[in-house]
Amino acid sequence: MKRLLVLISLSMTTLHASWLWPEKKKIAPTPQDQFSSSKNHSEKTNKNSQAAKELLEQVANQQDDPNSQVSAQFELGCMYFESNVIDKARRYLNLAINQTVNSYIKTVAMIKLGILERNEKNYSTAKKYLEIVANQHDDLELRNLALYHIGITNYIEKEYGSSKKYFDKIINESTDTSTRALAQNELAIMYFTGEGQEKNYDTAKEYFEKAASQDQNISAKAYAQWHLGLIYFEGFGVSKNSETAKKYFEQAAAQNIDLCIKAKALFELGRLYYTTSSNNVQNYTIAEGYLLQSLDQEQLPAESKAWAQFYLGELYLVTAEKRDEAQKYLEQAAEQQDPIVSSFANFKLGTIYNDGTTQNTIKAIKYFKAVIDKNIIPEITALAQYFLAEIYWIGKAVPKNIALAKQYLEPVCKQSFNSVARTKAQFLLGIILREN
Repeated sequence: MKRLLVLISLSMTTLHASWLWPEKKKIAPTPQDQFSSSKNHSEKTNKNSQAAKELLEQVANQQDDPNSQVSAQFELGCMYFESNVIDKARRYLNLAINQTVNSYIKTVAMIKLGILERNEKNYSTAKKYLEIVANQHDDLELRNLALYHIGITNYIEKEYGSSKKYFDKIINESTDTSTRALAQNELAIMYFTGEGQEKNYDTAKEYFEKAASQDQNISAKAYAQWHLGLIYFEGFGVSKNSETAKKYFEQAAAQNIDLCIKAKALFELGRLYYTTSSNNVQNYTIAEGYLLQSLDQEQLPAESKAWAQFYLGELYLVTAEKRDEAQKYLEQAAEQQDPIVSSFANFKLGTIYNDGTTQNTIKAIKYFKAVIDKNIIPEITALAQYFLAEIYWIGKAVPKNIALAKQYLEPVCKQSFNSVARTKAQFLLGIILREN
């Protein structure tokens, strides 16, 4: 029974926790995770977690029931890792390793401690723990899991050949479908990005399809489905197919194990319906629903969150007289750390406020200058410079300033990124020079 409980804990808590999984390599813009949970949910979760820790610490420090003591030490190690209290996590996991009561917990704790040390960039220490399990333990499931994490550690250290060797070994020799799916996803990423071998979209897709076809590891399945959705949506090595992409995104969004993938799949569905809507009002409504759902997910990564806010801002401008809602979401997107979406949002806000009134034009100037200061997207920067030049040349909402207008126009006339902006700038600069 205790072995069963630990297996359940390993598969449901640890295998699907972000710190057990390797960092996901990206084939589409996906950022670092940034969570935004509701206050009530966070307070309730924190209270329950603290109460659980207090009870488990009492059990971990007693001598009457060694089995319960070891199990409590193991659970505390996991809980403290998840709450980023690394010293306590390391302490309790080491206690679980150094006991002789439960060999299974000892082995699982060794894998977890290897993952902890890897995440702390102590790679040699991490591999020491993982190799003990891979070389000595006769439980094939745990042995394969240790091999997988050695492969991940080697990948992080850019030892791609060694990493691929471990993933191939798991795929070719293991009967453990769950860990094999993890390895298939990692090889798919390596073939997709060309890290460690020649880039091959077809082979990447085949490995993702294999991982997506199994049902033993729902997280690995959803991860593969999400990537397959991106492959068909963006046309990586295949013809773009929105219907096939939608099918995979819907499958990834339907599961409730890997909540980060669920959130990203909901976002991609919103993006898909918005960008392929062809001004279809019904599709805009569906896009709005998915984008709002994605923003409700605590584990939506920051970059996806920023783009969801941007798309909602644009959607509300296109589909209805919801200027206030549009501005709210665009302002949120403009404040995000992702420089690309921030630049787009600042530019869009600049065009909204550039209406000729003094109060709004001052805001437009602020947003256009933010685009220029970032200078991330040359095409957008050129347009922002042109609009600022136009504002100062007209001199209606702000004092006329010909010198400043020329200052903004001259680099636009010389750039080659945006021919429309260049032509407009050349024309306006010609008018200014003729009049002055």
